[in-house]
Amino acid sequence: MQTAQECPSQAILKEYLYARTDETLGMRIDLHLENCQSCNDILQALECKTGPKWDISEDHFLEDAIAEAKLPVLSRDVPRTIGPYRLPK
Repeated sequence: MQTAQECPSQAILKEYLYARTDETLGMRIDLHLENCQSCNDILQALECKTGPKWDISEDHFLEDAIAEAKLPVLSRDVPRTIGPYRLPK
């Protein structure tokens, strides 16, 4: 049974969730999670609260994903007309 003193803080678990910990700390947390239901519960709650393990608030996320996938970048221009209708600026 793990004690609270041995458990990483919620802030560290959040960094772990977003893969922002260094490799050594990440491996220590991996080992800790194998035996600590409390930390697993916290991670699950954080993931439900914050979403998947990537942060979509970062502006470069979409551009990085497109570049990695080698997809063409579509124009971000909004059409000014749709059929017979004209959109205001």
